[in-house]
Amino acid sequence: MSATLTIGLPLNDRRDQMTLTALLIGNESLTVECGKRWLDRGHQLAAVVTREAKVAAWASGAGLRVIAPGAGVAD
Repeated sequence: MSATLTIGLPLNDRRDQMTLTALLIGNESLTVECGKRWLDRGHQLAAVVTREAKVAAWASGAGLRVIAPGAGVAD
């Protein structure tokens, strides 16, 4: 199951928008859509934690760090 953080910021005025960095965790197509929207709003992703090959492929293709879940993920 994926968790989503939604921040209500206007899309039409990005000049005053704070840039946030998040860790994206998930294994479903919703994870990719959330990541795309997050990046499209000018924010950053520190890494994507997933065991799903399609999500990992998207993240790698976007130049993001991909981490497999499990022991050591906190490092």
